[in-house]
Amino acid sequence: MTKSIGLVFWLDEAGNIESHLELVFNEEIDQSILVFYNRVINNLGGFAEVHRTKFKKNLIGNGGHNKAFGFLEHDKPRIDETLRNMNLESLLISEEKFNRNLQRVLDIRAGHISTVKNTKRMKMAYNTILFGPPGTGKTYHTKSLAVQITDPDFYELNKDDRNEIRERFNSLLIKDWDTPQKGHNGRISFCTFHQSFSYEDFIEGIKPVKPAEGDTFLKYEVQDGIFKRIADRASYFSSGSARRDKASITLSEEQYQRATFYKISLGDINRPEDQAIYDYCIENSCITIGFMEGVDLTGKSEQDLYAISDNNNLSRFSAQAMSYFSLYLKAGNYVLVSKGNYKVRGIGKVTGDYIYDEHAPIPYYHFRKVEWIIKDTEIPVEEVYEKAFSQQTIYKLNSNWIKKEFFVSSASSQIDRDNVPNFVLVIDEINRGNVSQIFGELITLIEEDKRTSKDEELVVTLPYSKENFSVPPNLYILGTMNTADRSVEALDTALRRRFSFIEMLPEPSILSQFGELSDTMGKLEEVDIDLVEVLKTINYRIEKLLDKDHLIGHAYFMKVDSVQKLKSIFHDSIVPLLQEYFFGDYSKIGLILGKDFFQEVLTDQHPSTTFADFYHEAIDDLNSRTVVRLKDISRMNGDEFIAAINRLLRK
Repeated sequence: MTKSIGLVFWLDEAGNIESHLELVFNEEIDQSILVFYNRVINNLGGFAEVHRTKFKKNLIGNGGHNKAFGFLEHDKPRIDETLRNMNLESLLISEEKFNRNLQRVLDIRAGHISTVKNTKRMKMAYNTILFGPPGTGKTYHTKSLAVQITDPDFYELNKDDRNEIRERFNSLLIKDWDTPQKGHNGRISFCTFHQSFSYEDFIEGIKPVKPAEGDTFLKYEVQDGIFKRIADRASYFSSGSARRDKASITLSEEQYQRATFYKISLGDINRPEDQAIYDYCIENSCITIGFMEGVDLTGKSEQDLYAISDNNNLSRFSAQAMSYFSLYLKAGNYVLVSKGNYKVRGIGKVTGDYIYDEHAPIPYYHFRKVEWIIKDTEIPVEEVYEKAFSQQTIYKLNSNWIKKEFFVSSASSQIDRDNVPNFVLVIDEINRGNVSQIFGELITLIEEDKRTSKDEELVVTLPYSKENFSVPPNLYILGTMNTADRSVEALDTALRRRFSFIEMLPEPSILSQFGELSDTMGKLEEVDIDLVEVLKTINYRIEKLLDKDHLIGHAYFMKVDSVQKLKSIFHDSIVPLLQEYFFGDYSKIGLILGKDFFQEVLTDQHPSTTFADFYHEAIDDLNSRTVVRLKDISRMNGDEFIAAINRLLRK
């Protein structure tokens, strides 16, 4: 959750109830709310910092449940009072919502509805496209489906609360790949296809790298696209690597507080020959970097290193990197070995001082001994650090950005073997891109039986990185398609065969149930206009004159609660859509809207005076035909507009 205060309960190994008070305010930017949380922390006291936006207070003694009742009796009233004094009552869960959630829990216990556990196992298509005319809620529904896939527990308890679903979707959405979300890990990614979207954007491609200090030429690297990134993240969990890595590093709270972390690169991953450097370090329990070749730095101070750099026309960065490696890095520090900017392929603990070895079988001479804790893995950087790594070979990591929950052993941080998290890629406007070009050879791999660990598993070698790649079974693809933009039949056959299609048609009745006028069953009572009938009438005529792919969705009318807003919708959305649908053919638009939305263009010019000495057979048309134009709806007064709507409804 973005922000919450709640009680957490669990059973220890002996079956005794334990509990703690948990306070979380991830990504909160409202200063008044931040002040409130800090006041709670200070006023109640006894909180331990799990993360800079997450605190917990153990409730221990006489059974965790007894302490929890004590909190409800003494501390919660103080929190409520603080909320009211700061005018933040909106943060309190309403009695209605509490009772609704409580009743659902009781129904699950009584067996009246399916359990959350069963819901988790429900069968959903791996690849789904929601298609339909504009305004039918395709993107709206992808949010609900994405939350249902990634967090079924939450969805079951909150599926009737749109605000909660929207907040949960936003909290799981990966907003910036270079800056992982603070306090939690995103499991939903979003992109929009368009004519310029390519394989290199979606899977992987060669991209230029921002020059570092001392670079004298442009460098390129293989960069992952959005699909490969989220597939790699999902695969890390589905393959069991996440569970294995988490079990390998279990620092105590005290050890973590004393720990210092560095990032280091063992060779360039874009140079195949540098793989030997990484392999040598793993086999020989060491780390190395390749600056100041041939110079023994034993006993050298930082000033000595900069002098060596200047005397040998080396970059100042060489001296800085070697200062980190030989002087700043201490025994007991931890090193995270990067694989590019977005993955960690090893974690080690430094055990020895700087060593110079000119006889090493690799072209590097500077070494430090380490004890490998995790090796030969691919941990997504967001699991361990709240920022993508930089190109710099070695540097100290910011302690505030370290993901403490990865390194510190606790009951709540264990990864359930049977509960592998799901991931979702949402592709908006999927039919607007060249699907064959964008997916490339991966169009086959997204099929259910071709995914990792499935019966017909397929693995391909990617063209740029030369890595083996398959699509994990816990990655779902949700697409949306506007049928008014392009027909379903125009889609690539390969895409249509591999996706399930769910049609989203206009539902006028939704206006009377959930729209702004739900209290009046969708009617503007003061002028006796029924929005449900307006939408039904317009769509009936569109389908008669065109087809159902070009209907108008109910979403356009959901926020209408006045004549002025209805005028704005007609002026800004409905009329422009009809002009596009019928290519400006006013005769057909008139059949849909009625004559009161049009005006005759009058002129004092007569054909015989305009073309005084010229005759053509079409002059009869000039004499007899009437020229009409759409009225400027924004300038129509209320009575005129209401009359036009009533004429549309043939009242």
